[in-house]
Amino acid sequence: MTLVEALRVVVPTPPEHRAWIPEAEALDTLRCTGEELEQLVAAGLVRDGGRYENYDVWNLGLLSGSGRSRPEREMVFFARVLKSFGADWVSLRRYEITGWAECPRAGDCPSRDWIAPPLPDVVWEHEQTQVGRAEWRGQVVSSGKSATVRDPRVRDAWNHLLEQYRFHFTPASLSPDVASTLRRRVGDCEALCRVLLRDLLDLGIPTELEPGYIFGGARLRRHAWLRIADSDGQSKVLDPSMALLAEMFFTPEYKEFCFGSSINRVIRRDKDKPAFVAHPCVTGDSKIYYEFILRPIRSTQESGVTAS
Repeated sequence: MTLVEALRVVVPTPPEHRAWIPEAEALDTLRCTGEELEQLVAAGLVRDGGRYENYDVWNLGLLSGSGRSRPEREMVFFARVLKSFGADWVSLRRYEITGWAECPRAGDCPSRDWIAPPLPDVVWEHEQTQVGRAEWRGQVVSSGKSATVRDPRVRDAWNHLLEQYRFHFTPASLSPDVASTLRRRVGDCEALCRVLLRDLLDLGIPTELEPGYIFGGARLRRHAWLRIADSDGQSKVLDPSMALLAEMFFTPEYKEFCFGSSINRVIRRDKDKPAFVAHPCVTGDSKIYYEFILRPIRSTQESGVTAS
């Protein structure tokens, strides 16, 4: 599939939710030439002066099939992460975590007031604040659980979602809009979860949306999944966005794992608190998001070191 052909299946970001990136970033994301970019504009890729719509570019890269775009390379890297630790997705893992937030005013920021990221499973051990920036370091333990949903009503709703919807990178301002997702038939992890949440609640199945982050490399990405009460009385996890991505980049085994199992590569966020920072310099619709880097702490056995 060429980039122009891939563009035909990208659902454009609504104008009121557009975010712009410079041409250099668009070229880097797609790993294409300037000539190819001009061909894409002629075929309908949105351009405003020298700027391009960020989410359209990312979705184009994801669907391009070129193997060289930044979104594709991130998915290939996550596929490798899934194979790490012997493809063990459930055993307890310990990680070092570093989080930070930066004020857009940098050195002109008048405040040193920062709130630590609301991650209930993280033990923050160090905090360092300075003008325009704060950093936290700590540890977190994550474990998963293998399970399969038994309720056939959930399986029907799950299959319908996977058959009728596709994964698209989506602006945070658009993800909560269920009506838009129903109309566009594409969405990110939160958007897809909210559609499935609506369907399961309509069936009378106790379901909650859980926000958090997923470990697909050194840096964490915002993520969301559902937790349901299954017909056998057990709490189980549904991860529709990763199941859809598994069809494109991962394995059938991981796709099925997403239907009931939880993975040891996610970290919960307090669902009653936002992913962005409360800060005096934030005004209007602007936001400062927490960023995180995670590093596995390998046991003596895993690192090949023999204790004396």
